[in-house]
Amino acid sequence: MDDSSPRVLVVTQAFPPEKGGNASRMGDLCRHMADNVELTVVAPPTCFPPGEFEWSWKRATKKRREGHDLIRLWSWQPRTVDPSFVERMLYYIIFAFHALVWAFLRRDEFDVVLTSSPPIFTGLVAFPLSITGSAKWVLDIRDLWIDVSSDLGFISGDGIATRLSRRYQEQALKRADLVTITTPGTEARMREHYSFETAVQVIPNGVDTQYFEPQDEPQTADLIYTGNIGYGQDLETCIRALPLLENSDVTFTLVGDGDLRPELTALAERLGVTDRVEFTGLVPRDEIPRLLNGATIGVAPLKARESLSYAVPTKVYEYLACKLPVLALGNGEIERVVEASEGGVIPDGSPQSVADAIDELLDDERRRRRMATRGRQFVVSNYDRQAIAAELFDAISKLVEPANWPVSERRARSRS
Repeated sequence: MDDSSPRVLVVTQAFPPEKGGNASRMGDLCRHMADNVELTVVAPPTCFPPGEFEWSWKRATKKRREGHDLIRLWSWQPRTVDPSFVERMLYYIIFAFHALVWAFLRRDEFDVVLTSSPPIFTGLVAFPLSITGSAKWVLDIRDLWIDVSSDLGFISGDGIATRLSRRYQEQALKRADLVTITTPGTEARMREHYSFETAVQVIPNGVDTQYFEPQDEPQTADLIYTGNIGYGQDLETCIRALPLLENSDVTFTLVGDGDLRPELTALAERLGVTDRVEFTGLVPRDEIPRLLNGATIGVAPLKARESLSYAVPTKVYEYLACKLPVLALGNGEIERVVEASEGGVIPDGSPQSVADAIDELLDDERRRRRMATRGRQFVVSNYDRQAIAAELFDAISKLVEPANWPVSERRARSRS
């Protein structure tokens, strides 16, 4: 790295060692980009697993992590699995305003600020830097938070919160210098609600294919699910499929935690399958590849809603990378990726169709092996995170080419 390397600030609500696809994506991209840019990451204190983190009152902490600086700025830390609306907003908004002040005071130290959304509030940090011409703004959108929250009933579809959020989101899309999204379908969904001319580039989700790779592990589960046990996942259908299976010994391991875990535990009890369903809770990230390699089928069930049709969960790529055939639910982008990979199946979403698909896969080892090989080849060729980070670096580099620098920055760099 030399003096001409772009100076990049990443603002993200989730970052390792926190769990989940969002933290994993940002952690991997930053680790790989750190070889080519002068990188600083700003994030709030960790608050997962709920109740098991260290409560912090420190205004800011700094550490060196995998080639970049990591700054933790104080924010409220929710303490329960299902925080109240007020707790969630405190966590999001306090961090956003703290990061805004921190970044503005250092506005001459960065060429580019990348804000990762959701939550949408991270974008507040970039507005003043963009308006003053201090830095270019990359608005990285992983999920369409407003659409999904409205569709799942967390906010009213035409309420004041939704209207204000959409106005803010449209201004962010107009103000940003580049919008990055994870799937092609995201852009179409955005343009249904917003009018903007900013360039959009797909920087897909993906997987570290050297970390998630096939290994020989003892068999621990027939079916496995990893990730958030929340409202966007159709785990209920998968549990309801268990009593319908021809093989009554099939086990289903759910790795993770979330708001709906109590309800799904109760459902398993009512169906009489508690001895076949295991909720592990949150586990260390480095345990996930081992658990995947000890399973037979990876389950990735999205609810079949239009608001989720743009989404492809990170777990899909992780399953494929470990040569684990995928059983997915949902419509849109997840269908496209699973079908293109030839590494999985997508039943129609009824418990019986899910049960039939599971039985067919478990009875046909040759088919599973064929899926495993094709799935691994697919993600290595198309969704390796090191290559994806290179795409993001190229996009950032174009933004900070000398012709695109603010006049004051061009003068300063020419003098140096």
